Amino acid sequence: MTLDEKVYCPTGEAHAATLAADNAEELESAYDKWSTDFDDWHARLNEGFNIPAKELVTFLLSEVPHEALKGKALLDVGAGSGAQAAYLKDALGDDCPKMTALEPSAQMLEQARKKALYESEIKDVVPSQHLKPLAGHFQVVMCCGSIIPSHMQGEDPFRDMLLAAEDGGYLVFNIRSSVVEQNLAGFQAAMDTITQEGAWIKRAQEERQYLPNEGITAMYYCFHKAS
Repeated sequence: MTLDEKVYCPTGEAHAATLAADNAEELESAYDKWSTDFDDWHARLNEGFNIPAKELVTFLLSEVPHEALKGKALLDVGAGSGAQAAYLKDALGDDCPKMTALEPSAQMLEQARKKALYESEIKDVVPSQHLKPLAGHFQVVMCCGSIIPSHMQGEDPFRDMLLAAEDGGYLVFNIRSSVVEQNLAGFQAAMDTITQEGAWIKRAQEERQYLPNEGITAMYYCFHKAS
């Protein structure tokens, strides 16, 4: 789908290609080509940091109890190069959860694999058929920077996260503030529907930095899956 340039102004050809992808195959190819420069791109934009990943982990650690992380199972949806997993590992050390990456790009997974952070990986898009055998397996499900109208639509990302999480488990993710405000891809409506159903309970919502060099913020969410 075509994205409003006021909401998504691509920085460079690689970023533009991911936003312009019309199907899963094009999206995978775009991320494959971007994979070797992805971490450096974030570092160049934000003084050496991947701000969306760093902020998500800071938010996650403020909302998810330590006992839900230490030695537990965590699913990283849209894992990319594993930046958020790296920040989590840096923060928790030996108390880091056992992490599984879900990512459609083989080359992004290769970059993540070099960081030696994930115990297992799933190469797939959302919605993912591969999550059905893992229903209720994860104490925490996180998703950083992947709930984007060009990547996902409607309830799909949230339903997959709910499926993967155990009853009472935690779901932590971020979405650009402008996307939420405009209900792009129906994400705000989808979250409202799931809340009204009682499938999850909102624990926290904060507007935090996302791409500060561009003046872009995101909404950071933490939900409990209903027991």
